This record gives sequence, structure tokens and C-alpha cells, in this order.
Amino acid sequence: SVYDILVPTSIAVNIDAENQAKINSSSQEDTFAYIFGHLDPSIKKVEVLETLKKHNSEYLYFKTDHHWTADGAYYAYQELMNVKGKTASPLSSYTRQEFDGFVGTFYSYSEMSDSLKNNPDTVVAYTPSCNNMIYVDSKGVEHNWNVIADASGYAEGSKYYCFIGGDQPYSRIDNPNITDGSSCVVIKESYGNAFVPFLVNSYQTVHVVDYRYYTGNLINLVKTNNIQDVIYINNANALIESAAKNMNRILTQ
Repeated sequence: SVYDILVPTSIAVNIDAENQAKINSSSQEDTFAYIFGHLDPSIKKVEVLETLKKHNSEYLYFKTDHHWTADGAYYAYQELMNVKGKTASPLSSYTRQEFDGFVGTFYSYSEMSDSLKNNPDTVVAYTPSCNNMIYVDSKGVEHNWNVIADASGYAEGSKYYCFIGGDQPYSRIDNPNITDGSSCVVIKESYGNAFVPFLVNSYQTVHVVDYRYYTGNLINLVKTNNIQDVIYINNANALIESAAKNMNRILTQ
């Protein structure tokens, strides 16, 4: 089964259509409808834009960074489980951690704005029932790591790296608490990092591929590991030609 999750950026969730037009922002709603309308009927659409809008009074996006928070990602996980006809693991089944003092990409984009520097974010992370994982780096070296790492000592701009070791070409998480043989692979960019930890409580094995850096063949990975669910997750800013080329590359190389 193939699932497609299109994630809006904060503009589409936190700013109404009238004000989006004033700043000449393209409609993400129209973009997502166009993409979903061109998918093969067998691909299962996971729509999260309206869900996030309904919760936009919550801390779903960082103020100083372009990513969503883990709370925003949890709503996407719930919607995926709804489409699958399964029950999402409740937030209470994860261990909540906070890493304060995060000042992200918007700070650097703004040429070090004091307003952002003086109003840092807090990265909230939810550790699943299994916190052990492996990842393979760009040099092909395998590392043992944590699904949620302790980022309390990380630099102020690096605390989002607490999620699955950041943007690694390939990662794998095996949850010994689940023995039903369930498995998935997530094809993602950095928005997927905060999303993946929630899947660990729903699958025995979670494979993660960052299509920008992965050098293997996705079809071979799925067949070799008998992976049941293929989950694509992309944010609106990643819907560009280079991403499409990379996704096609890992299918054909």
C-alpha cells in the first residue's frame, strides 16, 4: 500500500487566504488538490491541511524555524492511521521531553534578527516505546543511535536534530514490543524527521529513506524486506523539480 502525505507550511495553516494573497503566497490548498488529483487511484491520500487548520491555535510550527513541531506531526500520524483504519497510539504512550533555547532557520534567513533570537522555541519530542535505531550515513557507515536523542546540549540551531539523527540517507527502527511482522518505509525530507517517531509504536519495523541522499533502489528495499506500507511525506516547500527527480532516481537506479 502506498500513502501520500502532503504537509502544509505554517503560512497555509496560520494565515487566512486573504492575507496570503496580500503577501503573494501561492495557495497550498490548490497545489495539494492538483497533486492529489493526478495520483494513481491506488495511492491512498492522507490529507492533513484542514486538520492542522482546526488546531492552529496550538504550537504546531516553530516561530524561529521553518519546520513543524512534533505536535503538528502527531496530527499527521493520526490521519495516516485513520486512512489505514487503525487506531493511533495515544500521546500518553510516548515519553515527552523538552529541549529549550532552539533558534532555527528563520533566524539565519533574517540575518540574525534580535526579535527571533530573544524569543527562542522549545523543541518538544515524544519518545516511543523503543528508542533504539540504526542509521547509515553518507559514507555508508552504520551507526547505533536513538529515535529521540538528548538534544539538551546541542547548539541552539541544531536541536531539531533530536529526531531520528537528522537527515540520514537510510535508517531502520525495530520495535521488539511489536511482533506482528508489520513494516513500513518512509520516503521523506526533513519534515519527516518529527513524524517518524510516532510510527514506531504502530509498526514492528520502520525503514526511513531520505530521497535526497539515499543511493539505493527503493523497489529493491521494499521487496527484500517485504515492506507492506510505503509512505511518502513532503512539505509544500519540497514540491519542486529536484525532489521529483530524486524520487524518480531512487526508483530507477
